[in-house]
Amino acid sequence: MTCLRILEEVDAANPDGIAVLLRWNSSEKDVSYTESKSASGKGAARVDTVANAFRLSLFFGEDKVLKHQGLEQSWKDLETKLASGYPALFYGRIPYLPIYAAAGVHIQFGCLWPHGQVERVGRILNVTRLSDRIWLCQALVNTVKYLTLSVTRAPGLTERVTFFQPMERPHATRITLNGDAAVKEISNSDAFYSQFGNSFKAIKAAHLHAQSCGALVHHSSVEEFGVRKRGPDRTSTKKLRVRMTRLGYPRTSASITSEEDMKTAIKACLIACAHLHAAKPLPICHCDVRLANVLWDPQPFLADLELAHFSPWQVPLDFSLQDWDDGTLDDTGQYTPESDIYQIGVMLLKSLCLSAASRAFAYKLKSKSVSAAEAAEDSYFL
Repeated sequence: MTCLRILEEVDAANPDGIAVLLRWNSSEKDVSYTESKSASGKGAARVDTVANAFRLSLFFGEDKVLKHQGLEQSWKDLETKLASGYPALFYGRIPYLPIYAAAGVHIQFGCLWPHGQVERVGRILNVTRLSDRIWLCQALVNTVKYLTLSVTRAPGLTERVTFFQPMERPHATRITLNGDAAVKEISNSDAFYSQFGNSFKAIKAAHLHAQSCGALVHHSSVEEFGVRKRGPDRTSTKKLRVRMTRLGYPRTSASITSEEDMKTAIKACLIACAHLHAAKPLPICHCDVRLANVLWDPQPFLADLELAHFSPWQVPLDFSLQDWDDGTLDDTGQYTPESDIYQIGVMLLKSLCLSAASRAFAYKLKSKSVSAAEAAEDSYFL
């Protein structure tokens, strides 16, 4: 019995806990990747076996039927085909994916790490031996159990994004993921600045300063250009476009089920704000710190700098943003660096996993008695 036959039997049994769909790349079963690849470089480069569940490819295998090709060729093909790893944007915090290499009656398991490293694990099994067949079945059952657990660490179906499909956001904002970047466009930037009281200068300064901070979003370009509208009046407007190169996925309060994860997000926000507040010649305030603007890759970082302002910002009467309350501004109606820290406290209090220590730290942030840099080093994080 070959490894391929055992996998088919496991798939047909449909184990409880996770519905696995195995897909076969039969065109490459008998040849190596290097032999089947066309001279143009556009030949098939798919792994022989892929197990899919929850719209994710979770288990990969390379099978060589001809014995003379051996396991080494299977491992080389896996290293080549899986070199790009798997993105946190879709896989979240899954630590590794199980893989296997097989040749004839021999099989060996391994791990694929997020950045494409392939690691062999355990000894080579020979499925003609009863003891090794038992080991193989146990390994496959454990793999299914691992996948059942690991998919809970990936973004839910409603949290995932789609490439090349524009996502409409409020305030004439559109975000499109183009493979290696996210492009945010605000179609009438002058109207946006008028509504929120900021400027292209402040937004660009925030993005430029963020480049040197690991807790903030990164970009490759921030630009503003004129756009002529269609129609009889042919009026011109300006469009703001930010091309962001650090991609992540959002997590809701419901999906953050451990206090440690919330602590990690809070500390990232404090580090990010401390970095913005230290900008020269004027401090920069984020002004919209909330959980919806924290992305994970899988580590959390603060995004959405388009509402950033130079500090202090004299906020117009009756103006407010989401999650602001009566304590956000100072006594003169200004938004200051302390306001960012206050909003981080507000965000922490919204957590569904709030201990007494977390509640006390949230009120400390809301007291505006510490800087972001000081708060990031608080004993709360020890």
